[in-house]
Amino acid sequence: MKQSLNTEALDATISALRSANNTMDSAFTAVERQSGVLNNAWISGAGSAAVTTLYKLIKGNESRSAVLQNYINFLNQQVEQGYISVEDCNTSLASYFR
Repeated sequence: MKQSLNTEALDATISALRSANNTMDSAFTAVERQSGVLNNAWISGAGSAAVTTLYKLIKGNESRSAVLQNYINFLNQQVEQGYISVEDCNTSLASYFR
């Protein structure tokens, strides 16, 4: 059974994941900035609780972002580059049988 990998589709997927991760990181950075503004403006127990919850959410984004970046790196370095290396080797070896 012949198996193949569409490296163009994989490149597009990697690019889309990288873009989504960057977009989410930018959104969380904006939320973090606004949390500081909120913290200075909303001085009460409820304000403090809201800001604390937002900071927990922001902190969780760091882990989410790192996990997604690790997955992107895995796809790029192991799957795509590994496939290309194997295909190049196979092509080179096949040339000896021509």
